[in-house]
Amino acid sequence: GGLDFAHLQTKRHRTLELMRWIHELGMQMYGLAIGLAASAGYTKAKAWKRMRLDSLDHIRTTTAAGRTWCWVHCASVGEFEQARPVMEAYREASPKASFLLTFFSPSGYEYFVKNQPSWWRVDDAMAAFPLDTRRSVSRFLKTLTREGESKPAVEWAAAVKYEVWPEWLRQLRAADVPCVLLAAHVIAGRWPFRIGGAWYRKAWRLFDAIWVQQPISVGILQAFGIKAEIGGDPRFDRVFQAVEEAKKNPDQALDEWVKGRLCVVAGSAWGEEQEALQKSSWADGSCLIIVPHEWSAASIQEQKSRWENLGKNVVIWSEYRAQDTMARLPEGDVMLVDAMGFLTRIYAVADVAVVGGGFGAGIHNTLEPAAYGIPILTGPNIHRFAEAEAMRERGCLQTASTIDQLARELEVVLCDRSVLTREGAVALAFAHENRGAGERLAQGLLNLRP
Repeated sequence: GGLDFAHLQTKRHRTLELMRWIHELGMQMYGLAIGLAASAGYTKAKAWKRMRLDSLDHIRTTTAAGRTWCWVHCASVGEFEQARPVMEAYREASPKASFLLTFFSPSGYEYFVKNQPSWWRVDDAMAAFPLDTRRSVSRFLKTLTREGESKPAVEWAAAVKYEVWPEWLRQLRAADVPCVLLAAHVIAGRWPFRIGGAWYRKAWRLFDAIWVQQPISVGILQAFGIKAEIGGDPRFDRVFQAVEEAKKNPDQALDEWVKGRLCVVAGSAWGEEQEALQKSSWADGSCLIIVPHEWSAASIQEQKSRWENLGKNVVIWSEYRAQDTMARLPEGDVMLVDAMGFLTRIYAVADVAVVGGGFGAGIHNTLEPAAYGIPILTGPNIHRFAEAEAMRERGCLQTASTIDQLARELEVVLCDRSVLTREGAVALAFAHENRGAGERLAQGLLNLRP
């Protein structure tokens, strides 16, 4: 029996070492593929390479000057929006702390360069996340290590949502740096929580704390022997910040355009949502604002023609607001918004939201309409989004399995203002109940300090 157990342990150890070698090779091949794609002129690959060529001199100099880093790692923009309320609350509680913010994706990196928050300081630092190989991680941690010391000057390291990098975690834990996972969302059956994911699940066990968004994730992790606690979703805090900013500076011209009519806002709409909107019967005294997920001059003109063929008067956003984002808008039934960054403000005039992406890989942001107290309609694919599932259970988010069903459900909702009022109140209550995660998670990080 003892020999059999020892044999199994040896076999398991060899399997895990093989997985580590495969991961290392996979990362190296990924880096090579990105390099080849960049050489071939692919824009995203070039951006990925470019952000990793930026100098780490600022980090090295600030570390040498005696700063100890609070390291927050995000994949891209969405994860940063989750981390942002936590970082802001932490900065308020610990003003002398210095943040190191890393991104894996160039889109997140470039977004932050252009949109640094007011609480970001000159002695904070941003960098590209190292490729998860022994050499790259070791080189990066050496940049964070003062001369004559063996341990990197990192007070704690926090990854956001899914950013679990095995080699990064292994080296940080070997250096006795506390590591946590913020706003995690785990889905049953999704990698690595299925057969073949044992080595990657081992990395999850290296965290000192895992704070998940929803109770269901706690159960899924416990089934694999991984401890987790409910920390909530900091995006609610961020969304309320954006909504409050929009309310302080209302778009009076947009209010005048709506003129008290029932208003549907289609946010991040794809072709399926736009088709459903065109199939709906529009009652007199209602209006529609469409913010496409993607657009071109040609696609906007095509949509305009389709609506005009249905007898609707169409207004194109950029024709009136290219220079002045608050300019007066002419009368119309349908508005096509061919600009980015205005959806939060536009939801302020909505009575119902149609959120795009539900007929594709997954829906876009449902938190913004909820924070305004607006009932939500989507396509069927919401399973990856815990907040959307919760809102559907509460009755303030309705899903439609087909384009025709979405068109019919929109007609039903628009015919009964009491439904709009009731579901909107439920959405707002749900959003308010989930506020405060930023401060709770910041306190958890403060408790990591010796």
